[in-house]
Amino acid sequence: MNIILLGPPGAGKGTQSELICSRHGYVHFSVGDALREAAKTDFDLQQKLKTGNMISIEIIEKVFKDFVSNTDKEILFDGVPRTLEQVDMVDRILKNENKSVDKVLFLELDDDKILERILNRWYCEEHGSTRILSGTREEVEGMCRGKLSKRSDDTEEVVKNRINVYKKETQPLIDIYEKRGVLVRIDASLAVEDVFNQIKRYV
Repeated sequence: MNIILLGPPGAGKGTQSELICSRHGYVHFSVGDALREAAKTDFDLQQKLKTGNMISIEIIEKVFKDFVSNTDKEILFDGVPRTLEQVDMVDRILKNENKSVDKVLFLELDDDKILERILNRWYCEEHGSTRILSGTREEVEGMCRGKLSKRSDDTEEVVKNRINVYKKETQPLIDIYEKRGVLVRIDASLAVEDVFNQIKRYV
């Protein structure tokens, strides 16, 4: 069974993806991680990521196709599709690989909570993107032995832009997957384990 994880920035998609994969054996595709890796050698892509603007379908399709065609495991898709155009892309590429979207988990979170979470999150440089701590620097100091830092695109202006882009481009996807009968709504405002307890009923 292949799963898509949808939700606004800050909803906890990365955290829940890690739990699903570690406890249920899924292989994780994160378009965000794939794009940030590609941006290390692509200045134009790097600038697009910093401003929170949408990335072209051609770039998304390349990293998506490369991943899907190189695994036989059940896949958890995180961060794709984000637009109606990407829905068609996902359907087409999966069909060519004799695969399909079996379940779509939608992490719901309101705007105020999104902003609060993102502006207060810290990354441990020793653990990389898998280690995210929420709170002020004083609150998270000592929780992790690595050096704490913030992502360069975690600013109020960029986050608000990302929320607006998300609502405009991604919300229509919810209607599509709901009509297909594969959408499950998850309350992402709860604690991590409580969110996962909702998710594990469907994986």
